[in-house]
Amino acid sequence: MLIRSKFFGVFLVFALSIIPILSASDIANAAASGTMPASLSANSSEYRLLSASGTTPSVSGFTGTIRVVVTTTNGTSKMTTTTGLTAPTGYSSADWTSGAASLGFEGSQSNINSAIATLSFKGSTVGVAASVRVNANLGGAAYNPANGHSYEVVSTSPSTITWANARTAAKARTFNGQTGYLATITSADEQTYLYSKTQTTGWIGASDGYDVSTDQIWKWADGPEAGQTFWTTACGQGSRGICSSTGMYNFWNNGEPNGAGGSEQDGEFGFGSGGEWNDCQNACNRSAYIVEYGGAGGAVAETFDATTSITVAGTPSAPTGLTLTPGDGQISLSFNEVSGANLNGGTIARYEYQQDSGSWVSLGTLTTATITGLTNSTSYTFAVRTITTAGTTFTSAASGLVSVT
Repeated sequence: MLIRSKFFGVFLVFALSIIPILSASDIANAAASGTMPASLSANSSEYRLLSASGTTPSVSGFTGTIRVVVTTTNGTSKMTTTTGLTAPTGYSSADWTSGAASLGFEGSQSNINSAIATLSFKGSTVGVAASVRVNANLGGAAYNPANGHSYEVVSTSPSTITWANARTAAKARTFNGQTGYLATITSADEQTYLYSKTQTTGWIGASDGYDVSTDQIWKWADGPEAGQTFWTTACGQGSRGICSSTGMYNFWNNGEPNGAGGSEQDGEFGFGSGGEWNDCQNACNRSAYIVEYGGAGGAVAETFDATTSITVAGTPSAPTGLTLTPGDGQISLSFNEVSGANLNGGTIARYEYQQDSGSWVSLGTLTTATITGLTNSTSYTFAVRTITTAGTTFTSAASGLVSVT
């Protein structure tokens, strides 16, 4: 989901039966690309390799360390090969092999390809849409798939930096072809993502005095929201969420902004339990600032982004319309094909019939058959069932019994 006018990402310095629809949006230039499967069958009881589809996930054309973010809906993803990978801030390496809805890792192109070749999926709820999205960007920064922006925490430790100097430095930075600016935070999702993936305190692009003295009228200094007022006194101190008077998002710490001494004009991030904002003087020397990339000039140089859309499969319906026609020492049976929604996301493996509660016999994918070797003037009872595959086998209930003499 796009967050306001931002379209780019975040950098940090430091079966089910699945019928996935490949949405491979290679936003990258000609140098960077990749592959993802267009379809897959899986289930909710076991992990299944994406490569079982016949297409192995891979990336190519990257020139340095790569950061990959795997985002899964209605299920979890995991890998079995993790050699050479490191976990960026805010991601757990334990999730790589145990499975999680969000995986993040960095490594060389060779190590990344070895890892994502073993990427597998397990669904949660049958009949609910699912997806596996793989986004690859240059490493060394955190990428937010929700808005396509990147965020970088720049540390100046042991030295410190003023807000004004941090603003100048941020605008001079570039990453993966895009121009930087002190981060602007315009939604709860962006706030949560940024704090979870940076876990730091530092300057952001909020100020009530960067252009002219506008005490207690807070604006974003640069980026796509440059000059937009997001807080006034009508919003109230400690305002969190959308302020009705500005229509903009806020996430201030309790009692902030207070403009103490009339000179606290610059915003910083990372306080309280959720990374709340605070106002401080320009002279409040801090040792870090957060740079955002996306929407302020430049184009992403190296990236690959592809999504496999998934339908989670379950038990199919039993065949209907079973008809028996007696003959000389034989019976012809026919029934309706099971298709569409009645497959519950699976793919037909075979139909089976049962005679007089005996063993089930495969019909392949045929919906008609002639059973021979029978005795005339004898009553026989038949049932049929559907077998589908979605990484594992699903068996329908038996059809209603039909007898014939």
